[in-house]
Amino acid sequence: EVFDLLDRTCSRERSLGFYTPDSAKKLIRPDAPGGVGQFCGRVRRVLRDSFEAELTGRLHIGDNIRVQSAAGDEGEALTVLELYVGNRPVKKAFPGQLCRIPFRDKNIFANGILYRIGETHDTMEKRCAALPLQGTVLDFGLHLSASKLTVSAESATVSLPVRTEPASNRPFTAEELADLFRVLPGTPFAPGKIEAAVDGSYFIRRDHLKALKRAVLEWFVREIPAQSVRARSRAKAEALIRAHDAISSVPERVHTTAFVLPGASPEGNFDAVAEELSASPDPSRECILPFFTPETELPVLMEQIERAVRAGVRVFRATSLSHFHILKRFPGVVIRTAPPLPVANAFAAEELASLGAASVHAQIELGRTDAEELIRRSPVPVEIYCAGRPVLLATRAGVADIRSISDVHGERFLVRKSGCLTLLHPAASMSIEPEIPCGRIFDFRTADAETAVSVFNWERGLS
Repeated sequence: EVFDLLDRTCSRERSLGFYTPDSAKKLIRPDAPGGVGQFCGRVRRVLRDSFEAELTGRLHIGDNIRVQSAAGDEGEALTVLELYVGNRPVKKAFPGQLCRIPFRDKNIFANGILYRIGETHDTMEKRCAALPLQGTVLDFGLHLSASKLTVSAESATVSLPVRTEPASNRPFTAEELADLFRVLPGTPFAPGKIEAAVDGSYFIRRDHLKALKRAVLEWFVREIPAQSVRARSRAKAEALIRAHDAISSVPERVHTTAFVLPGASPEGNFDAVAEELSASPDPSRECILPFFTPETELPVLMEQIERAVRAGVRVFRATSLSHFHILKRFPGVVIRTAPPLPVANAFAAEELASLGAASVHAQIELGRTDAEELIRRSPVPVEIYCAGRPVLLATRAGVADIRSISDVHGERFLVRKSGCLTLLHPAASMSIEPEIPCGRIFDFRTADAETAVSVFNWERGLS
C-alpha cells in the first residue's frame, strides 16, 4: 500500500510515466497544478536581488510562491512583498505579463517554475498590531547650563546636576538636547512639545548624557501623574472637536437670485437679479433669454443679445440649447441656466458645462435625494428653484385674454402672455427652504397675482 501511494502521489521518479492512460492522468508534472501548488509562471531571468517571471496566472502582493526547478527540486518559498511590471510598482500582475519580484537570501533557479502555494492576508495587520501604542502626550521644557539641567513639566520643576566641559569644536546644541528625549522608554508618556535651550558652549560625554536621561525619566515616572495629564489632554482634544464642530455647523453662504419682469424690483435682498430680455436691458442685472425661438426669429434674438452685450450685460440665463451656440459669439459673457431647460442628472450638467455653462439649475421635478446627488456629482454649481410659479404649460394656441382658469376639480391656474406664447402657471406659489447648500432661485415674475403659498414636497413635486 505504501509503494502504491508513493507511485500515485510522490514524484516523477516513482510514477509509471505515460505508459498507460491511467498513469498519465496521475503523473505529477512540474508544469501543471498539483500538490506543490498552482502553476502561475516561469522564471525568465535572475538578477542580483530579484528575478523576472513570465506569468500564466494572476499574482498579487501577499501571495506565497515556490520557485521549483524544471528538474523537480523542491526550490525556495517566499512571500511576494514587492511586485513590478516594467519599472512600475503594482499590486497585482496578470497572465502574459513579464513581472519582476525582489527577493533576499534565496536561491532562485534560472529556469525555475513558479507555483502559487498560498497567500498572506495579515502581513500588514501583523505589522500594525506590533506597533507600540502611543503614551500620554507630555509637554516639557529643558534648560541646560554649565552645572545643571532644569526640567519643567506640568507644574513641577527639577534641577539635575550635570558635568560639562568647554566645547572646542562642536558644542552641544538645543536641537540635540531635544532629540535626546524624543523617546521616553520606561514611562507612560510620549513626548509632545519640547522647549529646549542651552546657555553656553558645552561638551557632554555620552555616558553622562545616558545617566542624565535616565534621571529625567525616573523623575517623570515619580513626579508626573499620568492620569491627570491624560485627563487634561482629553479635555483639550474634546475642546478642539467642539470648536471644529462649531465651525463646521456654520451654515454655508448661499447665492440667491431673483427672477423679475423687465424694470421690476424684487422685495428683499438678493445677490443677483435676473430679468427677461427686453429692448432696454439693465447692465447690472442678468438677462433671461426666451426659451421658445423659432428659426424665423433667430436673427431678432441675436440682435437683442448683441444690443444687451453692448449695453454692458455680462451674465445670460440660457433656457434652450440654441442659446449656447449664439452666446459663443460673445467672448467674456457668463452663461447660467434657467427653467425650463431640463437638468436632471450629472450627465446633463457635464454636457452643459462643456458648452460653457458656469452653473446649472436642478429640474423642479427632482426629489430631495435626486437633487442632493446632482449637487454632489455636478462639475459646476447647482441652483434650486425655491419660490415662484413654475411654467406648467407653454403653447402658441389661441387663448382668450383671461387671467386665470379652473379645471373640473376646481383647481385654478394663472395664464400669462410672453411674446407669442401663452404660459400656464399654478395659482398658488411654491415656497421651499431646502437644507442643501446650493444657489437658490426666487421667481417674482407672477408676484402680482395671488399670494397663496403651496407646500412643496421634495418627493412628490408641487402639490
